[in-house]
Amino acid sequence: MLDTTKTNAEIKKGIARVKSRLDKANISSEYKFYVVLMGLFLIMNGADYALQEMGAIHYVQAGSFPISQFLLGILPQDELILYYIERGAWWLHITGVLIFLNYLLEVL
Repeated sequence: MLDTTKTNAEIKKGIARVKSRLDKANISSEYKFYVVLMGLFLIMNGADYALQEMGAIHYVQAGSFPISQFLLGILPQDELILYYIERGAWWLHITGVLIFLNYLLEVL
């Protein structure tokens, strides 16, 4: 069984490292938003790929995930948790896309 406390701590440490590097690089909030959107997209696809590999219901083999497949090592192995991660990342990503579209309307 996967030790979720250790995995959660590793994920939090990784997020803190990325956040620290972004702050040091003096990157604008706009680009940080893009990085978060892409991160959510990769996590969503990684969880989807893991569910496909497990043979979860409603998750048919849908092709390859050349980048997201490398996330399998850090994602939990519990089907229900993966489902919630995949759905949560999907909703957050879609919400981010809608926010971005509103931003585009203001800029244009």
